[in-house]
Amino acid sequence: MDRQLLLSSSPEEYMNAEQLAFFRDLLLEQKVALSVARSGVSREARGCDDATPDPLDRAAKETEKSAALLMKGRDEQSLSQINAALRRIESGEYGFCVESGAEIGIGRLLACPTAALCVEVQGANERRHKFFATAA
Repeated sequence: MDRQLLLSSSPEEYMNAEQLAFFRDLLLEQKVALSVARSGVSREARGCDDATPDPLDRAAKETEKSAALLMKGRDEQSLSQINAALRRIESGEYGFCVESGAEIGIGRLLACPTAALCVEVQGANERRHKFFATAA
C-alpha cells in the first residue's frame, strides 16, 4: 500500500489490517535505520582517548564526543517510541489517541508514525507545558 492510497482510504477502512501492516513495516524500517545509525554513534562516542597536547584539539574532540552522546540519547528515545508504537499495533490500539481514544489520522501517522496522541490532545499538552514553563 502506498501513501496516496492510504490518504484516499475511506474513514470506514481506518486502521484495517493492510494499513496496520504498512505502518508496522514503516516502523520496522525506521528501527533498522536507527540501529545502524546508533552503531556508528556508539563507535564515535567511545572515540579516541589519546592525550592530545593541543588544548584546541582536545576541546574539539570533547565537543564531538558530547554531540555523539547527545545523539545516542535521542536515538534511544526514538527507539523507545518506535517499540511503543509497535506494541500498540500488536494490541490493536495503534492509530488511536492513548488519552482520548480519538483517531489520530492517517496524515499525522504518515508524518510521525510513532504519534500516540491526536492533534487536539497534543496541542492541549503543549499549551499546558508552555503555560507552566512561563509561570515558573
